[in-house]
Amino acid sequence: PDAAGTGFNDTSPVTPVGGNTGTTLGEQRRIVMEEAARIWSQFLEPAGPVEIEARFTSQACSPTSGVLASAGPESTQRNFPGAPFRDTSYPAALVNHLSQTDRFPNRPEINVFVNSNIDDDPNCLGGRGFYYGLDSRSGFATDLLAVLTHELGHGLGFISFVNENTGRELGGVTDAFSRNIRDVAIGLTWDDMTDAQRRVSAVNEPFVVWNGRNTELASEGLLNGLGNEQVSFTLPGESERTEPAAGALFGPRLNRSGVSGTLVLIDDGVAPVTDACEDLPPENAALLDGAIALIDRGTCLFVEKVIRAQNAGAIAVVIINNVPDNLFLLGGDDAAITIPTVMVTQEVGSLLRGEEGLELTMRRAGDAGTTVGQVQLFAPNPTDAGSSISHWTTSTSPNLLMEPSLGALNRQDPDLALTLMREIGWDVENIPFPNLDYALWVNLKLIDEGEENELGLDDDPDGDGFTNFEEYAAATDPLNEEDFAGLPLTIDGTSLAYERSNQTTDLSFRIFSSNDLSEDSFVPAARLFGADVAISGEKAVETRQFRIDQARRFFRVEADFE
Repeated sequence: PDAAGTGFNDTSPVTPVGGNTGTTLGEQRRIVMEEAARIWSQFLEPAGPVEIEARFTSQACSPTSGVLASAGPESTQRNFPGAPFRDTSYPAALVNHLSQTDRFPNRPEINVFVNSNIDDDPNCLGGRGFYYGLDSRSGFATDLLAVLTHELGHGLGFISFVNENTGRELGGVTDAFSRNIRDVAIGLTWDDMTDAQRRVSAVNEPFVVWNGRNTELASEGLLNGLGNEQVSFTLPGESERTEPAAGALFGPRLNRSGVSGTLVLIDDGVAPVTDACEDLPPENAALLDGAIALIDRGTCLFVEKVIRAQNAGAIAVVIINNVPDNLFLLGGDDAAITIPTVMVTQEVGSLLRGEEGLELTMRRAGDAGTTVGQVQLFAPNPTDAGSSISHWTTSTSPNLLMEPSLGALNRQDPDLALTLMREIGWDVENIPFPNLDYALWVNLKLIDEGEENELGLDDDPDGDGFTNFEEYAAATDPLNEEDFAGLPLTIDGTSLAYERSNQTTDLSFRIFSSNDLSEDSFVPAARLFGADVAISGEKAVETRQFRIDQARRFFRVEADFE
């Protein structure tokens, strides 16, 4: 709809850039728009038409802030054939998909408006302009591909139709997005609130969250930025206590399950003996095998300390700060480090130091940008017109595409918006982090067949001799008798590998070893150390290293719910 010579029809000559082969400004802009649509089409396959109408228009902008673009559904409908919920508004593109027809003939489903001032006004955002490459190398400029991918997300359904300032619902009914908004403090989802309650909730960050289970589980794998580490332990005569900790820029990240073990103070035999800056004597190294090492900060690099503990067989490291009341991320880089490390304060370290044989757990308490494990929505006080609620919070780490701020728009993949799209009604494929739990998995895999297939853990609907639970753990098809379940083990030298599902966030996988294969001889393989996971599709091959301490050993993997 842009006029001749403007916007997407601008004939100004330009040089191809960053994989964009266009030779006029308008052509480059169209190529970026088409690429944004292609990115979404990798995951969503609409069963009905989705027409996008895009144009460049003048929108608000100043040297320090401005609207990059805006977008949304052209129309909504409710109670149409195929609607999952009655009296619920759905965006036009999703309406066509669910009804498998064009319910908006001769009209676009999505409108996109790009701010022409970004390119035309030298005072807009410091004259940074749009970057038209497809390679994310925007530098100082604003990446138009990231902006348009973000805006198409709103058009496809990442949007609430509630008026945040009044709490009123569009047409007096809830919408597909708002059904999944939950206020943890109030304990209700938005479809169950009054207008007054929604008005209060709209400014209640960080308690306003997305209630989808799929997104909650996927966020644990994605929002793994450093933050919220903690240690838990029980001193003699006391109840369990939990103290804050700081993570490390090297080694694996902790998850919510964490690592547990006996705490052993390092003693390298050279003053100061607890800094792990000298090679460890055999007697101390033997104590560390399978334990969590406690080490004082100072004298040498953090990575040197951790490598010495790891080489002795430690499964994790706790560093004690040498100054009071201070925590910071531990710096360093060493690809050889395969065990997690945290720092505790000097005060907490003094409690741990004198307790021989103390059991300790170190874990990530939660992810940045989540509350009770669910991803927060943007709900500032006062409301931010055009941004409140219909975006993720700005507190996530790493940033997500559907955050409201410019800083987040440095990525072009839809990340957690994909699981959200699934939860509002889209059929979504090829999700790069398909973290599910058993209840979701069994629903997706088996429910379509109705009563012909059993849904219980111990049922075997395809008759291949493996239960639904075994199929789930091994990422095999419960309805295909030729796709056999199991967790096959391979052993090569000092490495053990087994195949499992990368969806099983609710399972724990444990390794046991035996000398003679008799049932009562299997014990936890405590001498395993290091882990490397290679993910392909829905399966992961997890490789663990182990120490050879006897001529013959047998291993097995067990999986159960945490």
